Amino acid sequence: MVLSPLLMALVACSTSSSPPAALTSEPLPMVAAAPEAPQARQVPEGPAAPTLLWHGLTVGAATATEVDAWIAERGLTCKSAGAMARESQQVRCSGDLPVTVLPDRKIGGRLTTLLFSGAENGPIHHISTLRKYSIPDRAIEDYASAVSALTAQLGPPQRSQAVTDPERLSTALARWATDWAFADLTVRLSIMKGAGEHVTVTEVWETPGVEATIASRPGVRGHGAAKPAANPHVVDDADDPGHPAPGGSPSNSTAPATAGENQ
Repeated sequence: MVLSPLLMALVACSTSSSPPAALTSEPLPMVAAAPEAPQARQVPEGPAAPTLLWHGLTVGAATATEVDAWIAERGLTCKSAGAMARESQQVRCSGDLPVTVLPDRKIGGRLTTLLFSGAENGPIHHISTLRKYSIPDRAIEDYASAVSALTAQLGPPQRSQAVTDPERLSTALARWATDWAFADLTVRLSIMKGAGEHVTVTEVWETPGVEATIASRPGVRGHGAAKPAANPHVVDDADDPGHPAPGGSPSNSTAPATAGENQ
């Protein structure tokens, strides 16, 4: 029998005693993720805010030294640290803070957080507070009173969601919000039932567009703030005809406020 050249070659390969060539692998070099470049600030259209003053501090202009002096005058103990994701500095006051530091807010629960944030070596562009309640009705009174106080200070909100169904505050993630939007200031007031037993009232004052201009730290990607997933219990939908989007007709709540809750 005569073997074809192709078959002879296959037989030779299968009977060869030469060991197979060793496979070599080298680890790929580790390359650190480059920090995301800051974006140019996008200034929203619209008029300037009637005021930028938050309890004596000017949002977008107050320095870290001025914030430290404001904190010292009120006898607060706060911690300063760099933000994890961005090249910004934060000052956080936590615990059972005296409600007298916010004299024009009728707080009947606990003031648990004050947060000041600004770019490193830059002015403070973010100020926020968190009030916590174990009695939902008192949280509703705080929220409604704050809407009235902010309306007197800033004018009518672009969107206002009154708590028309207090029973929903027994449902986790039920939420209502009222917004003021200007070219140089955004203010958001919200009331929310978290996953735990408490209801929170959060108030945020911020210079719009500044956060996106702050460079991320090396190894961190992404600038935008976390956006909550859609939830049927969250009353914060611009498509809801009962709660108009910014620019729609507001429906203010002016329920009276009371004080006096220990938890």
